[in-house]
Amino acid sequence: MTNQNNDSKEKRKQFWKERPHLAWGLTFFIVAVLIICVFFAFYRYQGLASGWSTVMMAFQPILIGFVVAYLMNPIERRIEKKMLKNRLKKAKDELKVRRSARNAATGISILIFCGIVVALIMLIVPQTIMSIQQLMVSLPDDLRSFQSWVNEMSAQNDKVEAVINQLNSIAGQEEDGHFSMQAIIDWVANEFLPASQNLIESISTGVFKAAKTVVNFVIGIIIAIYVLATKDKLKAQAKKLIYSIFQPVRANWLVNTIRQSDRIFGGFIIGKIIDSFIIGVICYVAMQIIDLPYPALVSVIIGVTNVVPFFGPFIGAIPCVMLIFLINPLQALFFLILVLCLQTFDGYILSPKILGDTTGLNTFWVLFAILTFGGIFGVPGMVLGVPVFGVIYYVVKDFMRMSLTKKKLPVEENAYRDLQEVDPKTKAVSYHSPENDQGRHKKRDNYILKRKKNN
Repeated sequence: MTNQNNDSKEKRKQFWKERPHLAWGLTFFIVAVLIICVFFAFYRYQGLASGWSTVMMAFQPILIGFVVAYLMNPIERRIEKKMLKNRLKKAKDELKVRRSARNAATGISILIFCGIVVALIMLIVPQTIMSIQQLMVSLPDDLRSFQSWVNEMSAQNDKVEAVINQLNSIAGQEEDGHFSMQAIIDWVANEFLPASQNLIESISTGVFKAAKTVVNFVIGIIIAIYVLATKDKLKAQAKKLIYSIFQPVRANWLVNTIRQSDRIFGGFIIGKIIDSFIIGVICYVAMQIIDLPYPALVSVIIGVTNVVPFFGPFIGAIPCVMLIFLINPLQALFFLILVLCLQTFDGYILSPKILGDTTGLNTFWVLFAILTFGGIFGVPGMVLGVPVFGVIYYVVKDFMRMSLTKKKLPVEENAYRDLQEVDPKTKAVSYHSPENDQGRHKKRDNYILKRKKNN
């Protein structure tokens, strides 16, 4: 009985060894099914979703700390390298010098990060408050000018006038252009008061969450200091765990994949932040030159939404165009042209120059990643979809490279452009050509004639 079990185990092992692609495909299918099941479990069921939200809120300081440490790691590494450049030659205790340089670089990098955050707040918040105040002061005049423009349009077009009259009747506006008092009373009783109660509850909840987020951000900064100071130890522990679980071949591949993922994510995120900052500054300067309203507020919106690849500037342009349109429709048109010019400059010149080949994706796969991940995970999916898909693309590409090398087939993509077939025995590759077409057509015709004779 024992021999039979051993024989069956050996047969199963031999079966999977002879069919490695089937094993990889089955593993990929099972992992994909599990990911989809977990996603829909959290997405569909409110209990799991609320539990997941509670867990994420509890881990928010740790996530903030790791994100800050990840963003500041390149700066900390450069500062530490410059500090050690001349001190190691004169050092008597190399370990002590390295430790002091690491601590100093960590402190400087965190101070730089806090300085950037404070500078952005000091730059953005006063300008935003001033823009909102100007908007509230000028809003009645802007609405009156907008109404006058609508009246002129309706006087020139009978269809526009009919639509406006229909809207006025729905809103309860009288023929002399003033709203009826009864319509205002009904609107306050039925819509404004219930909405204001919900608004007060939402504001109180939002204030509580904002205060908790500020506290978590401060704790996250402290965690980032510890992560940066002990990053070598954390890396060593992670590698130790990987090599303790997997065989050396698998562990080497996994460590290399993580290293490449770090390169893709780091290059994309840091490059996109720099790119968005430059676009925001260019937008502010251009709006000042053209004399468009609310340059600080609009530039902040354009810069922040530019973090989303491809669609970001257009997403940010929608509320900005509506805001400027209330003041002057012609200026709204100028702003729309400015956004199109910024997107063209960013998409074809600035963004490729900064990001380079960090993701390794062409335009089609970038759009695919944005639409797919954005449709599933919303705005975070649109922001992180490109680097995540870049990692998936790298893993699939590396797997194909290993598989083709094992089969002794060409790895270069151009080798498969005009490929016709591969000889199963000799692995010789034949390419598409007119002579091959003639031979294949002749062989097919002979086969058809032979079938006809037999029939």
